Parts: sequence; structure tokens; C-alpha cells
Amino acid sequence: EEIHVSMEVAFREGVSDTAYYRQQIEAALIDHLTPWQQNNAGGVEFGGRIFKSTLIDHVEELDYVDFLENVKMFHRPDLDGPVSPVDLEIIRATTARSVLVSARSHAIGLV
Repeated sequence: EEIHVSMEVAFREGVSDTAYYRQQIEAALIDHLTPWQQNNAGGVEFGGRIFKSTLIDHVEELDYVDFLENVKMFHRPDLDGPVSPVDLEIIRATTARSVLVSARSHAIGLV
């Protein structure tokens, strides 16, 4: 079950290559949502839930991020179906055998 994120970011003073750092944020989101893809990471978690506030905190802690606006989180429970248009605060797996994963890409805009 995919998690899709969209947000607008303001970078700290001195950040000039915004395209590079937008890619870094996207990679940080993907790594956070699918940590088992990293070397030496734990196993896949079945069931579970993801909080939007946790994602916001994770991105805001990056050294080059000043603040975020318009953060939205969407759920796609069926990979053959559409992404739900409802912005969610918490995404819960629909079954105990489901795995929540990151979408392949996220929408990272600039403030």
C-alpha cells in the first residue's frame, strides 16, 4: 500500500541548488517510509501506520530545511487503483498482512 506525499519547502539561507536538495528530501522520505531497503536495516513491517507529523518532523530536521507548508499525505491501498484524494493525518494498513511503502516519487515544491 503506497504512501504519497506532497509538500512545499523553504530552504535555509545559503542553499542555492534547490533541485539537488529537493531530490535529497525525496530520498529522505523514501528511506524513512521504506527503511528495510537500506543496508543492514530491519525486516519489513506488516500492518502498521504512518503519522503525517512524524514525516514533517523527519524532513524539518534536515540541516538544509527551514520550514514546510502545505504538507499532504495520501494513501493508495490498491496498487491497481487510484491514489485517494483525501489528505490524511494517519495512514493505517488496511490488513494485518499489508505493508505500507513509499511511492516511487513525491511532489516537493518550493515555498
